[in-house]
Amino acid sequence: MLSELSKLAEVDSSEKRRELMNGIVELFVNSNEHINLTEINLFGEILTKLLNIMDDGAKSKLSEQFSTLSNTPRTFAMAIAKQKADIARPMLVKSPVFTDGDLVDISQHLDEQHRLAISSRQNVSAVVTDSLIQFGEDEVLRCISSNDGADLSDIGLRKLVEHSLNDSELLSNIINREDLFDQLRKVLSTLSKTTQLQLSSLLSENNPQKLNLLMQTANKQMAKDRLVKKTDQIDAKKTAKSVADGKIDKDQVITIFAKKDKPLKIATLFSKFANLDEKYVTNSLLQFNSDALAVLCKSIEINADTVKEIGEMRCRILKIPSSSVMMLVNDFKELSGEISQRTMRFIKLQTALKKAP
Repeated sequence: MLSELSKLAEVDSSEKRRELMNGIVELFVNSNEHINLTEINLFGEILTKLLNIMDDGAKSKLSEQFSTLSNTPRTFAMAIAKQKADIARPMLVKSPVFTDGDLVDISQHLDEQHRLAISSRQNVSAVVTDSLIQFGEDEVLRCISSNDGADLSDIGLRKLVEHSLNDSELLSNIINREDLFDQLRKVLSTLSKTTQLQLSSLLSENNPQKLNLLMQTANKQMAKDRLVKKTDQIDAKKTAKSVADGKIDKDQVITIFAKKDKPLKIATLFSKFANLDEKYVTNSLLQFNSDALAVLCKSIEINADTVKEIGEMRCRILKIPSSSVMMLVNDFKELSGEISQRTMRFIKLQTALKKAP
């Protein structure tokens, strides 16, 4: 029957197309547990081809029918996901076949309603929520913050807090979800002073008890962080001088700091090696997109093994997929020294212009 259905995919008759679609869906759903990989791939090819000649009603029906199947052909699932949002929604909300990479790709290239559907999934990893949050769309942010199955990285939570200062519903979601509030206490010291003051003001009006808890923890954490940061900076500056004097190998010391999850020490080293503002370096190290980091690593002439260690440190700290390590390493390898140096000169010029009065 599969071969007959495959042949029917080429016919122009609307009646034959309906016969084909109904036959495929019935065969796939009824035989779901007994279909082998070859047959799944064939279904995917036929269904994806048929999408081009289906009306929206038929597409929506397929999206709903296949959204809960664990072996829905991935090519077909992706093709449905890239349809209009009302068609794609069942698949985006419920389908278990999407990887984090798939969901990030969809969120980056489609519209707000697609992102809203993804944010409604039963489980959303931190790498996906980071991708969704960066667009700053109110509905999506509220959905993420109210979704118990949505994980947040510290960076993602900081961005949510910044948006919540003008959105009382978003703020309420954050402070009333215990897991988010506990995480907020941990990251409060990393917020800007202005954001901390605004957040404190809003919390004092809406929930004074939680404000007290937040500030007690934050004051202790900030004092500890300041001491650790100061000590690390002094240590890293001494290390940078030793590297410059030829006493310590650059790659070796960066690798040691990466294995110990010391991004601020690495940022201090990089800023010395590249003569670049430390805030820019820290941001490059700890943001989801690693393009700027690849350029920075190439410009200071470290080796690929060291870059790999930095990538693995980022995975541990940012809770991003391990696949991001090789993406960073490959981007680093593909860059030429000349291009990286030219890019760094441009970045330094931009930084200097921003600081100019």
